[in-house]
This record gives sequence, structure tokens and C-alpha cells, in this order.
Amino acid sequence: MRTKKTPHPYVYRAIDRENHVDGYLAKVVRRDARLHRIFQKSDYGNELQRCLRAAVKTARAFDREHPRLTRQQVAQLPRRKKDKDLPVGVRRVRHKINFKTYKFFEASWSPRPNHQKKKRFSVDHYGESRALKLAMAARAEGLNGL
Repeated sequence: MRTKKTPHPYVYRAIDRENHVDGYLAKVVRRDARLHRIFQKSDYGNELQRCLRAAVKTARAFDREHPRLTRQQVAQLPRRKKDKDLPVGVRRVRHKINFKTYKFFEASWSPRPNHQKKKRFSVDHYGESRALKLAMAARAEGLNGL
């Protein structure tokens, strides 16, 4: 099926001659759901405008039912991680240089889409508990700057 963007969010022009599709596709993809519905032009008396209005109405309803999450909401979602005793966005890191292993706590956050910031705190320099506290504070500060 070929789809082409329309000026309306989440609505695409859909044409597939082999499967007899000629109309619009209302499609919303979220973390918790993938919603889509095809609107055939023939179901609306071959009126493309009526078909488009129905698709736009359904796409808006999909969007209302499943709103997009903010960056802070996504940052707070639970994740599967090895260090279950550490909060989200903080992890233990080992770095080996010249046969010596250095231990860190690393804080990470995303200030904008497709960018990631990381900051490491040495266990040897700060001690285990202080390095962990600094990493947690760095992540919180990075998230508050969003």
C-alpha cells in the first residue's frame, strides 16, 4: 500500500490498486498502542472530501485517547536494567585502562530529541555513596533544565 502525507496530522492518503484500497488512513502510533483505520472512498459515496473528514475526525479521537508523553514523563517510565538498586538514568560503569579498572557512576538524560547527555563521577575520587549522590543530582538537574 502506498501512503502519502496530508496536511492533517496522523492522516495519510492510501492507494493500493491490488487490494482495492482508495481512500485515507488514520494512524497514530504510541508507546502503549498502535491505532489505525482505513477509510474507503467508496464507503462515502465516492466523495473524497467526506472520506477525508471522517479520517481526520478519527485521527483526532485516537490522539485524544492516547496523548503523547512529555520528555519528563518518558524519563520517569520504568526500564529494565541490570542495576535494579539504582534509579532510572543512573548506572555503574567500569572503564579499563592499562590493566587498571576505574569505577564510575554515570548519569544520563536527554535534553532534546536525538541528543543524550552523560556525566560520570569517579568512585575512587568521591567514594561510593557521594559519587552516587552526585550522579543522581546531575540527572535531576539535567531533567529540570528541560
